Amino acid sequence: MAKFSEWLDRQRASETLIRAKKAVAYTKSLGARISSSLLSSAGDEAKKKIVRIITRFSNGNFCAGTGFFVSHDGILLTCFHVAFGDNLENIRSSALYTAAAGTEESEKLLSFFNSAIQSVKAVLDDGTTIDLQLEKFDAFHDLAVLKVIDATQSSRIKPLRTDFTSFPKYGMHVAFAGYPEAVGYTPENAPFAFNLG
Repeated sequence: MAKFSEWLDRQRASETLIRAKKAVAYTKSLGARISSSLLSSAGDEAKKKIVRIITRFSNGNFCAGTGFFVSHDGILLTCFHVAFGDNLENIRSSALYTAAAGTEESEKLLSFFNSAIQSVKAVLDDGTTIDLQLEKFDAFHDLAVLKVIDATQSSRIKPLRTDFTSFPKYGMHVAFAGYPEAVGYTPENAPFAFNLG
C-alpha cells in the first residue's frame, strides 16, 4: 500500500492537483481514515501532525484554519477558503477580485491572492512558525496546495500518514482533528479539537 506522501512525491505539476482533488472528495464524503497508529494514541499524536494555518491579509486582518503536511519536502494540504481567507462566492464579490488582472477565473484568483494576502504560515505543535507559498489551488473543490518557502525548515515537518487506497468499512473509526472556530477564542489561539467516531 503506497503512503499518501509517497504518492504525492511521485506526482508532477498537474498530476498533483488531480490526485489531491480525489483525496479531498474522499475526505469530504467519508472523512479521512486515520491510520491505526494515530487512533491508538488519538488526539495527542494527531496534534503533532496537524497544523494551524494563519493567513494574514494586506490590510492587517487575519484568519486561521487547519492543514497537514503530506510529504517531508514541505507539501501541505489545506482548504481554499483557509489559504485565500474566504470562500469563492465572497471573493468574487470583493472589489479586489473585480479589479484583479486576468481573463480566466484562475488568473483573477491568483491576482487576488497576490494583492490581498500578505502571508500564509503553518504553526507547528511546538509553536514554530513556517512560511508557506501557494503552489496550486482549486476553488471549486475547496483545496489549496502550499509549500514551505525555506527548505531548511522541512526537517521540522511531520507528515500525516493517511491511507487513500481503500475506503473505510462500516464499524471502522474515523476522526476529525484540527483547529475549528471556538467561542471565546481568537483564530490564533483556538484549541485543538479531536473527535473520534
